[in-house]
Amino acid sequence: MRKMGRRDGKFFTLSFRSRVLGLSSLLLLFVGAVWLFFRYMRYPVGLHLFCGMVCFLMFLVMTLFFFWTSAPVRPFLMLGLSVETVAISVLAASFLPWSFASSKPELYSRHMAYLRTKHISSTCLPTSLPKDVFEYELAYQAEQKERPGFLIVEYRCVGKSISEYRKTARIMSVLNAMSLDELSAPELKVENREKLAELFGVKAEELGDYMIQLELPEDIDKHPDARVYITSCSQDMENPTTEAILIDVANGWVCFIKMISTV
Repeated sequence: MRKMGRRDGKFFTLSFRSRVLGLSSLLLLFVGAVWLFFRYMRYPVGLHLFCGMVCFLMFLVMTLFFFWTSAPVRPFLMLGLSVETVAISVLAASFLPWSFASSKPELYSRHMAYLRTKHISSTCLPTSLPKDVFEYELAYQAEQKERPGFLIVEYRCVGKSISEYRKTARIMSVLNAMSLDELSAPELKVENREKLAELFGVKAEELGDYMIQLELPEDIDKHPDARVYITSCSQDMENPTTEAILIDVANGWVCFIKMISTV
């Protein structure tokens, strides 16, 4: 009992200024953690949860130090560490790129909302998913120094939905539909080269050894008969902004791909 009383008495032995600064430090960390946790609920991306946990753990450590240890309190140091922790965590959660993946279609709209905050938009990605979606996968890879980023959304659905997707893909496509072999071929078909040249406003021979840059999903081998509809692309192969819709009618599979390059 005397041990508890001695610990409890530490707070009251501090000066008024030390108490105010110490409690302000704890309050700042707590508010920062709560804000980051709410941000994670709105945009379910791991970076927000990680930053929130950093603030919360620092809050716990400082609470123990402030109330339950015999170590001397340095209130200005506590406040400085709190400000630094919250500032770095909030800035990191707000501005750092963060790759993520998901197999939960109910999170699709929130993940799209997060990507819009990063100024990533697409002309082919659906605004919402059909109710009959299954085997859903989303993969977002942030752009790296020597590699463009990409966003892949794939899922399966029943016949009516897949027919609508194929109809939309045909309308949006800027090239003739291609097979996967044609996509990976060292040269494009003549008609597609001519369409690209017209799209870029150059002569076909000026395209040189142009190849369409597109990141394919890891399970693409399950869909060898998929058709590829390119909905947009750029002439710069080093910084591709290709968008495509892949459809495997036999398996009811649709895949939306967007290459991300801001250079």
